[in-house]
Amino acid sequence: MAARLATMSLVNPQRVRRVSRVGVVVVALLLAVASLWPRPPGTGPGIPVVTDKHLHFAGYTALGAVAVWAVGREPRRIALAVALAAGYGLALEVGQLPLATRSFSLLDQLANTAGALVGGTTAWLTRRRLVGRREAARREGSVD
Repeated sequence: MAARLATMSLVNPQRVRRVSRVGVVVVALLLAVASLWPRPPGTGPGIPVVTDKHLHFAGYTALGAVAVWAVGREPRRIALAVALAAGYGLALEVGQLPLATRSFSLLDQLANTAGALVGGTTAWLTRRRLVGRREAARREGSVD
């Protein structure tokens, strides 16, 4: 019974979208600061390349996930949310072009896009499973 109540509260569409929209803004701002904040002169990248790509992937996985949760269940909106998350990564990469301490990187953009796809897909699959549980509980008559 407790699991059903937890599932029911997790799937409240209005609450999920509202919280996810705030999450999109927060994650997008964090990514912008991390991508565009100048490094101190003479410090260089400071992060090994593999770790740098992991950070790009993780950041855009988070953005893709909250973006998908924010748009609802319609497939076109989900695809658009993932595309916009990847596009945001491209915009930030292009935004680094005029910065002396930053540089545009296709590998960074590849990591951004892959992260947005993985995060969006994971959120979509998670939502499908939670909604399926809620609908099954409704059919059993245990959820209003």
